[in-house]
Amino acid sequence: MELKKYKAVKALIQYKKKFLLLKKEDFIGGEYDLPGGRKNPQENDESALKREVKEEIGLNIKIIKLLNY
Repeated sequence: MELKKYKAVKALIQYKKKFLLLKKEDFIGGEYDLPGGRKNPQENDESALKREVKEEIGLNIKIIKLLNY
């Protein structure tokens, strides 16, 4: 079976020298993850990241630096 490929974005959010991790009960048995998710085909990385963070945790974020890997 071939795995489906998709593009995703994740945010590393820092506030007062602390970083935000989310405990997702539906994600690999309650593991921690960074906020983010799949990009829509028409979105650029910045728009997708802002949308995903807003959907997941209700924050409007300022992107300081985008990293690609």
